[in-house]
Amino acid sequence: KSRESNRFLESLPADTRILVVSTKISLSICQKNRYKFTHYQDIKSSKCWAADRIFCQYESLHYLLEHDVKPFDIILMDEARSLTTNMVSHVTNKEGGIQNNYKTLEMFMKRAYLNLILCADLETDRAVPHHLQSIFQPHEIEVHRYTHQKMSRTLEIGISEKKFLETIDSCLLRKKPGGRKHKVAILCRTKNSQALVYNRHFTAYNPFCFTADSDHE
Repeated sequence: KSRESNRFLESLPADTRILVVSTKISLSICQKNRYKFTHYQDIKSSKCWAADRIFCQYESLHYLLEHDVKPFDIILMDEARSLTTNMVSHVTNKEGGIQNNYKTLEMFMKRAYLNLILCADLETDRAVPHHLQSIFQPHEIEVHRYTHQKMSRTLEIGISEKKFLETIDSCLLRKKPGGRKHKVAILCRTKNSQALVYNRHFTAYNPFCFTADSDHE
């Protein structure tokens, strides 16, 4: 969904006004450069609210209303199920924010030409459908399910540490067509187990290791 939404955004005319509503600031800042968007905090610091493409966290939507920002052509909401959790969170929205932020989002969604709602957990429960159906009529909503994943996935569960390490080693040695190596990620429960796996088996691969003690870079 991320790749397709990126391709879709790149196909739009440069003057298309787009608002991307995010669940958290780290995700917004990470993605804004990829999409060539402005983050609302950048705008806030320069007092220039006329940007056509804005990233904004849900709990900060009220800033758009307070600064009389023009309606957007397209609203994009990724991780929609998490956003519905944000909508009813007193912690996220602070004092009085639940009503203000929801009314702001509802207003912009009603005025937009298109609302794109993306989520792998869209149908986990009724939260997202209920949210959309409270704003739009059933005939105004289309659901597209992505059912043909390009990558094949295999899940193996075992209790043998030796087999686990052998499988990782096999993946590291195997190459893709064209000679490129496979990318391998190993998640360990503790820093001690990470160090053990690294020192005993994978120093030759010079892997990148990080823990809670690592800095952001």
